[in-house]
Amino acid sequence: MKILEVEMTWCDVKQMPIPFIFGKCNVRANRFDSSRIYINLEATHQIEISSTYRQIQIWLLSGRCTSIKYTYAGHFPIQYFKNIGFKKVNEHLWRKEHQYLSIYAVKLNENKWVVCIENRKDQKGVPIEHCEWTSFSSYQLTLDGEVIVATS
Repeated sequence: MKILEVEMTWCDVKQMPIPFIFGKCNVRANRFDSSRIYINLEATHQIEISSTYRQIQIWLLSGRCTSIKYTYAGHFPIQYFKNIGFKKVNEHLWRKEHQYLSIYAVKLNENKWVVCIENRKDQKGVPIEHCEWTSFSSYQLTLDGEVIVATS
């Protein structure tokens, strides 16, 4: 699987733990919110999803940020999601139960999907189920609970 894009704030990037390394990438700003950035990884950059997933959970539970979105390329890994405890909500949405985190996998099409992880401990952010499905790929959850339009 390949991570194509990561969206977070400059503050999030500065506070990233040292082991959390993305490799070679390009960075661009969100035109609607200059504090948010996109990290675009090279298409050839391979990532081990399970170790990245564990690191993100630890990072979110430590309170360093409230939400993060990953866009993946490749076949939607239904069996993998089942194996790690995701349950199907509808045709496009898979959810994993967690005491503090809200974790979703969203199938955009056969070859593109998104994993959205929110820290719901303090009820910050906008739950993904309150977003319109048709606009999901155009919106991203912010750290202050507002919904902003993401750059295309």
